[in-house]
Amino acid sequence: MKVWLTHREGVSFETGSDLPVKVLVTDPAGLAANAACGETPKHLFLQSVAGCTGIDVIAILEKMRAPVPELFRIEVEAPLTDEHPKVFTAFEITYLFEGTGDPDKLVRAITLSQEKYCGISAMFRKIAPLSWRALLNGAEIARG
Repeated sequence: MKVWLTHREGVSFETGSDLPVKVLVTDPAGLAANAACGETPKHLFLQSVAGCTGIDVIAILEKMRAPVPELFRIEVEAPLTDEHPKVFTAFEITYLFEGTGDPDKLVRAITLSQEKYCGISAMFRKIAPLSWRALLNGAEIARG
């Protein structure tokens, strides 16, 4: 696995990797008020855990032959310290499902991801406490 970062202008960089994907990374504080900007490094960091566990949940549901609800969204929230270096103090992952789905299978897929498969979640737990909750059609079905 290899990634790189190329300076473009000001505080904007373009990332690349051994995958055919490019992402713009920037510091919005250093851009003009209405300038287009990409993701900040901290946002990308949080998106990595969402992507990791999201892929797991879909793969596990498919192995269970359980339907994936019509909408599946993952939100990750993480407060930062006030002082520099500003670091995350906790992580909360919210799994949002809308539509039809078996609550027991959804929770089992999330639990397997969090406890067995998602390496990014395991790394996050070494940094700060990580908690999660799952909602199906707006109702909480589990917490971990």
